Amino acid sequence: MKNTSPAPFRLLCSETGSVLSIALLAILALSLIGFSLSRTTVTDTRIAANDKQEKRSFAAADAGLQHGIEHARTNFRNINTIFATNNGVVFNGTPFDTGSYTVQIYDNNDGDGNLMSDSDRMVYVDSRGIVNNVGSGILALVQIDSPPVSPDSALSIYGRTANVFMNSNNNPNRTVSGLDHDLPNFNCNGKSACYNSDNGDPGATGIKMSAGPPNINITDVDTSSAKNNNPNTDGTPALDVGTGEDPQPWIDIAQMLKEQATWIYTGGGSNSSGRDDNNNLCPSRTNPGIMYISRQTNLQASMNCAGFLVIEQGLEIRGNFYFEGVVIILNNNTNGNPAFNISGGSTTIYGSVIAATRDPVTVDLRGTSSILFSSQAIRNPPEATNTSDPQTWKEYDF
Repeated sequence: MKNTSPAPFRLLCSETGSVLSIALLAILALSLIGFSLSRTTVTDTRIAANDKQEKRSFAAADAGLQHGIEHARTNFRNINTIFATNNGVVFNGTPFDTGSYTVQIYDNNDGDGNLMSDSDRMVYVDSRGIVNNVGSGILALVQIDSPPVSPDSALSIYGRTANVFMNSNNNPNRTVSGLDHDLPNFNCNGKSACYNSDNGDPGATGIKMSAGPPNINITDVDTSSAKNNNPNTDGTPALDVGTGEDPQPWIDIAQMLKEQATWIYTGGGSNSSGRDDNNNLCPSRTNPGIMYISRQTNLQASMNCAGFLVIEQGLEIRGNFYFEGVVIILNNNTNGNPAFNISGGSTTIYGSVIAATRDPVTVDLRGTSSILFSSQAIRNPPEATNTSDPQTWKEYDF
């Protein structure tokens, strides 16, 4: 049958079909784009959620690590018991934020052939944090206790050149003695300082110097002992020079002590009150602490102190000064002044004085002064806590 429709009508129908096809294609394309965008949005949301959970689980692992390190360092004397108990797991599922952490402490295989016994004070702390089934872990190798504080002389000088002045020949009250002295009127009260601490204990070297001739100058120093025995009664030499020892262990100990000082004086110049920057009196025998003097200082007050004393630059004592414990002198930037100078008053130190420096050092004891080795005084100060960062650190997911 012959098509009798007018030409314009036939053209309109053709165009309508084309427009419909284009519209359908456009709708399909938009649908695909919308679907793709929705999938992208869902994926991005999931990624963001997972990332948030990973950050939270890592924060939990980090909190567990710090808790584990603190636990290991607080209980370092019982570290082998920790290894043997519950396979070293010290915290299991401890809540943190919206998740939890589990911490295990174990030996670092320190070469002693026994993974249940620590011999180098280094351990692994493994902390695992988990939040909504997302886990992050941190494995760290840490040192768990402080270097041992064990002086072996009444006065140790590590400088490459050393000068010691005393005028002891003109005044019997000036002495450096390596005999082991009991603290006067010391009440034990269960302190570890009382163990095996009588005058019969082995003594220590009176004066020990890292440098040797011709780099030392010892002027008018009584190098025997308080009881005029040379060598000391147990055979320990009263004077030992040219040992060549490195001061670094004592420098490390001093740096650690500085961070934990409870009595801090930074003013320099003259201190006539005996108080620190916060107006605190110095720590005493019944409550020994850590003292730190950061600048060249003249102490003019009468002071009775105990614990550790770290001197950054130099110290001159003009008042009456009584101290029980360990004095460490770093001798930094003394501008030619003696690192330790007793010029007035009366000074008595029970324990040990250590000039821990590689620089030239001068110790002037020409005031009325006595440095008396005492194992009691050395053991009485509080133990410093090791605050060093982990030696190694590894992060992982599980």
